[in-house]
Amino acid sequence: MPIDSNHREYDGALEMWQKCKDAFDGQDAVRDASTKYLPRLSGQDDREYRAYRDRADFPEATSRTIMGMLGQVFRKPPDAEIDKMEQWWDDIDLGGKSITQFAFDAVLNVLLYGRFGILADYSVDERRPYLAAYPAFSVINWREDRINGKNVVSHVVLHEEIERPKADDEYETEVVRQIRILSILTGVYTVELWQKSERDRDWVQINDSSEVIPSRFGKPLDEIPFICVGPFGTGMSVQKSPMLPLVNMNYSIYRTSADLENGLHFCGCPTPWGAGINPDEGPFRIGAPEAWMFANPDAKVAMLEFTGQGLEPLESAWARKIETMGALGAYLLAPAKKAAETAEAKRIDAASEGSVLSAVVDNVSRAMTWALARCNAWAGGNPDIVAYKLNKDFWSARLSAQELQVLVTSWQAGAYDQRTLLYNLREGEILDPETTDDEVMDRLMLEEPTFAPAPEQAQEPVSVPDE
Repeated sequence: MPIDSNHREYDGALEMWQKCKDAFDGQDAVRDASTKYLPRLSGQDDREYRAYRDRADFPEATSRTIMGMLGQVFRKPPDAEIDKMEQWWDDIDLGGKSITQFAFDAVLNVLLYGRFGILADYSVDERRPYLAAYPAFSVINWREDRINGKNVVSHVVLHEEIERPKADDEYETEVVRQIRILSILTGVYTVELWQKSERDRDWVQINDSSEVIPSRFGKPLDEIPFICVGPFGTGMSVQKSPMLPLVNMNYSIYRTSADLENGLHFCGCPTPWGAGINPDEGPFRIGAPEAWMFANPDAKVAMLEFTGQGLEPLESAWARKIETMGALGAYLLAPAKKAAETAEAKRIDAASEGSVLSAVVDNVSRAMTWALARCNAWAGGNPDIVAYKLNKDFWSARLSAQELQVLVTSWQAGAYDQRTLLYNLREGEILDPETTDDEVMDRLMLEEPTFAPAPEQAQEPVSVPDE
């Protein structure tokens, strides 16, 4: 079997991944795919099809929804304990990407494709461990076996593209395909690197025998430090993209839009008709300075008028699909509600999205912790104390101006102590969660506070911190 052979699950998922990628990339990418997402109408030539395609609108629902979800996750910094790895926080991948940016890419890929691979590796040149990212398209083959009483990943094939100087011109570069084979079939972790350029007909192994077996403090590894994460957990099996229902609806709206805009274009343009007219009396031009004169006194001329009734079903279908897309997660595109919504109502409306996002965040956090623990061991630290948890407080709980006033004036009236006040200010996202009560009080001592009189109305209940 060739070393660049694909796993059957990989081949089965390629169409889904490409569909999701094009939807995320937006209207230009979808139009470039031509008839893949918008079939040609019967009898259309190339010019007519291009006009038909270009009139259609592809709403940017997929990308907007995912970016909205990412904003919810990263509105607060992750909670991280990474021990020895902290010194490389701002360059976790040897490419200048911070650990937060790396986690951002992981969440994005799991939401969009349902798959993201993370490799914990060690750079001999820089004498430090690092993380390497492998999106869904890059993990092309794998194998799992029963070893020492456990199901483990025993073989992983990763596709990479690297840029290197051309052999015959040091000032020009070429993109070279590279295959990285991770294996533990012999009981010891090995890494093989193979390359193939445009000029090469066969794959050539580029690392020698001394580089094949990585070690940690002189000892070979007994596992492959690679993990794949998806929306339903970690593991090598391909998982369904959580965005696929939304993506499919996005394409359905695109096709409906094409038919609707096509109908509006042709039916909205005035079309003259005539009876009893000699065609040789033409040409017949339409416009203010033009007049049609006919030899036949019984000749008739009029304009075909469009009533719009024929397009009503298309308009209704388009509106219904937009609403469905909102229910699938693209709430940013959903029609505005007539009545004002409370913050709690908005949270309930987005409950399904929150549950998907919560699962993705949990799985990415576990995968990041697993990979960072192996890097930490390479750096001489304790792998058991490493933890990386992404934020799951997706919705802002910031106090309104009225709530803040009631809270402060109630404290001034002696309704509760200072510790309870500071706790509620911190929970209401008024105070920096990283500051302590003592730090806040030290700052207040430097300022001269102005107290407002206590309100006479009944006070709002407040939260009491746990002892």
